[in-house]
Amino acid sequence: MSDRVKTALVLGPVFLAVLLLGGVAVFGVLVALVAGVGAWEARRLACPDANALEELFVAGWGGVIALSFLSRSGAVPGALLALGVLVYLGAWAFGPGPGPDTLRRWGAAAGAWLLVALFLGHAIWVRRYGIAPVLFLLGVVWAGDTAAYYTGRALGATALAPAVSPKKTLEGSAGGFVAAVAVAGVFSVLLPVPHSLGTGLLWGAVLNLVAQTGDLLESLLKRCAGVKDSGALFPGHGGVLDRVDGFLPTLPLYAAILGLGG
Repeated sequence: MSDRVKTALVLGPVFLAVLLLGGVAVFGVLVALVAGVGAWEARRLACPDANALEELFVAGWGGVIALSFLSRSGAVPGALLALGVLVYLGAWAFGPGPGPDTLRRWGAAAGAWLLVALFLGHAIWVRRYGIAPVLFLLGVVWAGDTAAYYTGRALGATALAPAVSPKKTLEGSAGGFVAAVAVAGVFSVLLPVPHSLGTGLLWGAVLNLVAQTGDLLESLLKRCAGVKDSGALFPGHGGVLDRVDGFLPTLPLYAAILGLGG
């Protein structure tokens, strides 16, 4: 059994236990932990030479931003992100002073909070609509990702974006798309999600395309940083970002879909 499968067999039940047995607050704590580690990884991609205090602040504040989605006000997470940016700049202004790499370090921190913590925090808002919508999104993204991986290995012949990720193929992308839409249809029938079968198929298609874009974006970031994985936390899977890249853009989108649908 590969490390990839072993890790999935351990993490899957843990996540499902938190989702099914815990409430919104418990789920929020898990999301905050994931967001904190993800923000730390994202910042290290741009600034591998950061000191421990900076890394701790970026990770901790990323968790705070994600956890603030327990508030029903959309202004709170944005305000916390802005506050973190100001505190970071203030620490440089009143501490060591600006240097040639200050802008890069500040941009990396702000980007990590925006693209990881703020985006992942929307998982808490999705959870407020019940367990079924979370399972729907998980099924769509994971089915698409898994099918793309194995279809690409078996049938892949045409590179999708060779300059960004040479191993991704058009055949794998198509296989992932079909699987995602199929799972969206099945889950729309079996789960009490707040949309019909036809709408569920549409959202499955849209969410898969957006998830694939998020996957390519993370591949681009890793290519720029010259690394294969965002981290080494999960054997066979890489880091947190390697596991949640497809969810980063789809969570805000699906939260908006649910909100517009009442």
